Amino acid sequence: MLQVIQELYQADQVFLSVIDSEQQKFIVSHQIEDDFLAAPQSLCASEIMSESVYHFFSQISDWEKKTGTHFYQKNHITNLYSVRICDSKTNLAIGTLGIGFKGLTAFSDRQIKLLSVFKNQIEKNIYTRMQFNQLVSTKVQFKESQDIKEKFLDCSKLGSWDWNLTTDEIRYDSRWANLVGVDVAELNQNVNDWASRVHPDDKQRVLEDIQKCLSGQTSSYENTHRLKHANGDWIWTLDRGVVFERDENKKAVRFLGTQLDITKYINNDFFSSEIQKAAHIGGWQFDFIQQKFKFTDQVYAILNLDPTNENLSMEAFLDFFPDEERQRIFMSFLKNQECQSFEGVYQIKSPNGQKKILEIIGHPVENSFDFVSKSIGVIQDITDKYEAEKAIEESRVRATMASKMASLGELSAGVAHEINNPLAILMGTVNSLEIFFNDKEKLKSKVETMNKAIHRIAKIVKGLGKFSRSAENTEMIFVCLSDIIAEAIVMTEIKAKKWDVKIHTNLDSKQRVYCNPLEIEQVVINLVNNAIDAAHASPNKTVQVNVFDQNQYAVFQVIDSGGGISADVEEKIFNPFFTTKPLGEGTGLGLSICKGIVESHKGDIGINKNFQQTCFEVKIPLDVTDVKSA
Repeated sequence: MLQVIQELYQADQVFLSVIDSEQQKFIVSHQIEDDFLAAPQSLCASEIMSESVYHFFSQISDWEKKTGTHFYQKNHITNLYSVRICDSKTNLAIGTLGIGFKGLTAFSDRQIKLLSVFKNQIEKNIYTRMQFNQLVSTKVQFKESQDIKEKFLDCSKLGSWDWNLTTDEIRYDSRWANLVGVDVAELNQNVNDWASRVHPDDKQRVLEDIQKCLSGQTSSYENTHRLKHANGDWIWTLDRGVVFERDENKKAVRFLGTQLDITKYINNDFFSSEIQKAAHIGGWQFDFIQQKFKFTDQVYAILNLDPTNENLSMEAFLDFFPDEERQRIFMSFLKNQECQSFEGVYQIKSPNGQKKILEIIGHPVENSFDFVSKSIGVIQDITDKYEAEKAIEESRVRATMASKMASLGELSAGVAHEINNPLAILMGTVNSLEIFFNDKEKLKSKVETMNKAIHRIAKIVKGLGKFSRSAENTEMIFVCLSDIIAEAIVMTEIKAKKWDVKIHTNLDSKQRVYCNPLEIEQVVINLVNNAIDAAHASPNKTVQVNVFDQNQYAVFQVIDSGGGISADVEEKIFNPFFTTKPLGEGTGLGLSICKGIVESHKGDIGINKNFQQTCFEVKIPLDVTDVKSA
């Protein structure tokens, strides 16, 4: 077209500047050097403002002045006619047609009218081209859309179906065929391809859900059912559909949807459910706005609730807890609402009167406004675990008492001797009091001797009474560790004297520890008695007991002068019923009980290998936080 215009007008340059559909300017030119291409963009912007033929004429181009180009110097154009190009549909200006001359050329009326004819033809061509481009673009977009849809369906493994309810024909795609393990060519493309594969137990429910959608009772169809795979297995599928078309009587005539194999998810849910059932654990959710709970099936089982009793209120939930627990669990949920997690053990009473011990954990869930709207967590029935631990603790207490009784039996002969000695002194002194009745100094001396004997007997009896008591009901208190050890050594001195073993102590530390004093006393007595057994056969026959502070622990050591412990014995020394003593002389429970007591205080017991002789070392933490939570 531009070439025809150039030859008809004998013009030196012809150009067409147009804005495309994406508002990007582009140039179509004829016999114009490349440097010129930027200029018509400015001319286009200027010419669009004019509805008539726009004419530039100057020895020094007005155009050059307007655009700042070097068009005049390079092309010597001094005479330019241009006309606005419009969108044929909207009549909005979209560009400019221009004809330029180097010399003095004037257009006649006929030439101006002819320019309008060319203008109209160009507008038609542009419109046609734009329509064509739009059609091509629409087809490309549609193809891309179809490709994306296909890729999406491929990735999601969704089989699709399109059911013509008038002819009862169903078009299945290859993905649906793969779902049931056949090639799409093997399908008859009718409803029987699907219906013949539905599990008999699911068919009635599926048909009811389809009918609800077709009749308009539901806006869409969704059903989970089993299909028979070509390999003979039953696969679980999620089937979804919508009515795509209805006739003038609102009767459904076209029904289409997708189907997905969800067998692995169903199996995972089954195993998850079985695991929850085995672990007596379930999940819960509480909505702070609606004040309602939602539970998994296992929580209903734990609480002995009817699963149809949905959306339990907080008030109804609190009714499971006795008065002393209700406030505590309620405060835990308040912590959740303040964006804090909680974890605790609580006692409940289910509707059938059964008492249970539950561990409940809760975490806050914030919405998009950083507001805690929900709480989620788990409930685990730990009644069996609690009862088992309670039984183990009772067994430990019984074993501890048995060990004590064994120690008392071992001490009994020595105790009798230790009490008989001061009793003999008392009896002899009492008998001689009448003789020294008139001698005040000697009488005073005899009374002091009697007091010492009485205090000695009282000390031994007090120690025996205290040692024989059960530590089960003794409270944890703050007490000086050195005082506990000093009192315990009184009980071991009897055995030490029997074997002529000297007990040396360094009890300068006055550090107070949070403990059960009776249990710690038993640890000391067991360790010192064992040290006496090891030391009495050695030449030195000594036992050293030290107390000191070390970092965040109060430490006491029991060191004997014996021959040491072999590596193989050291590995088993804390095992229950392990003993190196002759048959009938030891239960093998002493060190095992010591280990249990120390660990219940969050402490540590072991052998310090920095000593040449055997050194048992016990560490009790000074930080009471962990001990109190034990």
